Amino acid sequence: MFPPVATPNSMQPPINPSKLSPEQKDELIVQLFAQIAKLTKEISELKSQLSKNSRNSSKPPSSDGYDKPKPKSRRGKSSKRSGGQKGHKGSTLRQIEHPEHIVYHDITRCDGCGFDLSAQSAEDIERRQVFDIPPIKVQVCEHRAEIKTCPCCSLRNKAVFPALVTQPVQYGVELQAVDTYLSQYQMVPFKRLQELFNDLYQIPLSQGTLDSILDRGYAQLDSFEHQAR
Repeated sequence: MFPPVATPNSMQPPINPSKLSPEQKDELIVQLFAQIAKLTKEISELKSQLSKNSRNSSKPPSSDGYDKPKPKSRRGKSSKRSGGQKGHKGSTLRQIEHPEHIVYHDITRCDGCGFDLSAQSAEDIERRQVFDIPPIKVQVCEHRAEIKTCPCCSLRNKAVFPALVTQPVQYGVELQAVDTYLSQYQMVPFKRLQELFNDLYQIPLSQGTLDSILDRGYAQLDSFEHQAR
């Protein structure tokens, strides 16, 4: 038998065709064709594996790597142009009739000749309005309950605090409502909620406090949940 055809991984020396007999050359040709067929099959299988992704096989999307196909929208192409449509009521910022604050800018001297205008009344004004959020600052409301001793029976009486004021120091309902809204509707995680309250209000809320606020909100909505069901 003729020795197997040397492959790139084998350590056999290359074959010298001039030293082969006609029968050995024929056998060599047969082995070469068999080797070519085997390599062709392996290359085809490798190409098939490389072409598989999450869309044409059971592979997960994470296996697609950085060469992921661009997502295709299922929506059909609209005949409308982009942006606001004709007849659509816009929300352009407009001046209001009664602003909360008015700042007057006086003219005291003529820009041309320098004449003193401080005593002269204005014949007209030009209005410009700035819509902005007021400075965010926490307001602390202190509740004080009077304590009086009855001169008749010596009973010590104390005024009643509002029902929601139960602790010497606590957070108000408005702050608790904002926390619940951001957490449950806007889906803001606890860590980012802590950063938000600290950055905007300088309030160092702990995760335990945030959790307690949500627990109280859940308990207060219990009766409404049963009615809704």
